[in-house]
Amino acid sequence: MQLVFNRYTENDYLNILKASEISSIIKTYDNCKTLVKCGKVKLIEVPNCNDCPDKFFLSYKIPLILTKKIGKYRMKIIIINEEGQYILPLKEEIIINVIQ
Repeated sequence: MQLVFNRYTENDYLNILKASEISSIIKTYDNCKTLVKCGKVKLIEVPNCNDCPDKFFLSYKIPLILTKKIGKYRMKIIIINEEGQYILPLKEEIIINVIQ
């Protein structure tokens, strides 16, 4: 079964992401200081899996600088392609909590 959203199928989204530059920005929770700008985000495909709920996902490795200091951070993912620039997430926030 193919999911369709705004006239695009899951495969359409995958092809758009493959042709895009994907990066991230991480700021302190109060948005006062940018800690990571242009962090590379990987597009990972799940090959040969018919029963998987997701055929692809985005992966990002948190830099060591964030894991050394206890705090709360906000993250945004930026997707740039020939259609324009998209900033994710649209509604929710990606929050990183470093507790130890």
